[in-house]
Amino acid sequence: MPVVFNSFVEDWGITHVTSLPMHQRANGKPESAIKIMKSLLRKTHKEGGDPYEAMLEQRNTPRQDAGRSPAEMMFNRRTRSFLPSISSSPKNTLVEKKCEARERSVKKSHDRKSQKLSEVDVGQSVFFQHTEGQNWKLGKVTDILGPSTYQVSGPDGGVYRRNRVHMRPTKVTPKARDVSPVIPPHITHVTPLTLPEETPPAYNPPTDPPVENNQPRSIREKIAPMNSPEQSLSANRPRRKIKPPIRFKD
Repeated sequence: MPVVFNSFVEDWGITHVTSLPMHQRANGKPESAIKIMKSLLRKTHKEGGDPYEAMLEQRNTPRQDAGRSPAEMMFNRRTRSFLPSISSSPKNTLVEKKCEARERSVKKSHDRKSQKLSEVDVGQSVFFQHTEGQNWKLGKVTDILGPSTYQVSGPDGGVYRRNRVHMRPTKVTPKARDVSPVIPPHITHVTPLTLPEETPPAYNPPTDPPVENNQPRSIREKIAPMNSPEQSLSANRPRRKIKPPIRFKD
């Protein structure tokens, strides 16, 4: 589809100017029109109305800033609709004055909260927003495409278009990484890398099986209590000297 559209634009001599990525304010009018038409189609679908009739009336509704409907701006006349209308179209001079007044009002409200950003020169290092909501990347400005519009080269070699609000100047110089090994020209022979040989584990001879105690059971039972850990501990435990009380000497 983009190839067909580009050929159509080129054949008809149309200058197609696209907005910058992640900068929706630069494309405010189309975004607003899409929002209005989506809301209109939802309402007609919910109420069971004719969507084409709704779009016809929307195109014949005069705009607030120009005083003319989209159909009048396109065909320079009113199109027929289901609503009767006898008012004539405003003159072009009046429409231009209304548009200029609307632009001044919008600019005044915009400048009330905005601040002017410094310009960026070609070759300057900047941090630019790569994708919306993710981390920023280091790049370099390669070209100035228009007011507040720049072309930036990223660390991966890609070229991006960004608005000034998505750029932060910095003094850090970007360096491109070269992952391929570089062999100096004076080295003619390279010894291949060899892994160290694995040494076999030491041989441990099998131990002799334990000798069974062939003594009689009665002798083993007498010897076992003597070798028990509890008796050995109690025998080696230090004891204090017990003296009888003095009152028992009488």
